[in-house]
Amino acid sequence: MKSLLIFCALAIAFQTVKSQTANIDAFYTSSENKFVFFTIKKDLVLTCNISKSDPASVATVSWQFEGKTLDKVDSLKGRHSVSNHESNHTVTVKDAKYTDAGKWSCSVLINGQIVDTEEIIVGSNVEVKIKTENINVVEDEKLRIECSVLGNPQPKLSWRIYSGNFNSTVSADMERVTIEDYVNEHGNNVENGLLFISPVNLDDRGYYHCVGQNAYWQADVSESSSTIRVKGKYAPLWPFLGICAEVIVLCAIIIIYEKRRNKSELEESDTDQSPDQKNTPDHGKEANLRHRQ
Repeated sequence: MKSLLIFCALAIAFQTVKSQTANIDAFYTSSENKFVFFTIKKDLVLTCNISKSDPASVATVSWQFEGKTLDKVDSLKGRHSVSNHESNHTVTVKDAKYTDAGKWSCSVLINGQIVDTEEIIVGSNVEVKIKTENINVVEDEKLRIECSVLGNPQPKLSWRIYSGNFNSTVSADMERVTIEDYVNEHGNNVENGLLFISPVNLDDRGYYHCVGQNAYWQADVSESSSTIRVKGKYAPLWPFLGICAEVIVLCAIIIIYEKRRNKSELEESDTDQSPDQKNTPDHGKEANLRHRQ
């Protein structure tokens, strides 16, 4: 008889919990794929809304990140806070980092039991940057452009070229143009982060754009550009040849000037002698004869 009473009590309690249901919905940046994105070093705010079948029932919300409750996530300690206003429950993460991106979830509990859970995919906004805004390259050499990228999940990178040779998005069938992956300073692989052109010609000068797009939300796009200047392969010789030409001209002027000056001095020395002295060969002899007398 006693066991029967216990069974009936448990059945009534279970039925009571079952009748008290609740649903939870989150607010998304993109409701199509249940995605929320945030800006680095700004606050990350996630909100879930509860709707209860019994307004009098007491419901609580539990937040998880990558399957762990927030108090067990070391990277969130001291940076997150939880609040609620009426049916809205919010978690705020201060100074959001790239490591805060991932799978979040909010669960609604009634009498300590989870009755509904909503998952939220969280990612950071896209930031791309070509490290050098102005690049000079010599004709027939190899052009290398590196595009750094920030974002979690890693954004999709593409390239656009506006030059004398190309005026479109880079594709695999472009001659002399290749796109490769590289490993950044943090040890992460950056897909399509390097652009090469080899050999470079003068018509490759122009504007080169690196474009990053959020893998979850196509409207989140970042772009960076660099101006490419191509010098002719003989361009370094022109200053040297110019200096040589100046030296040659200067030497020629000095030589001509010296010749003219020497000629003028000879003419002046001839003018200083009198005509009698020039034309009388015995002038010196007569002077000596008078001296003897």
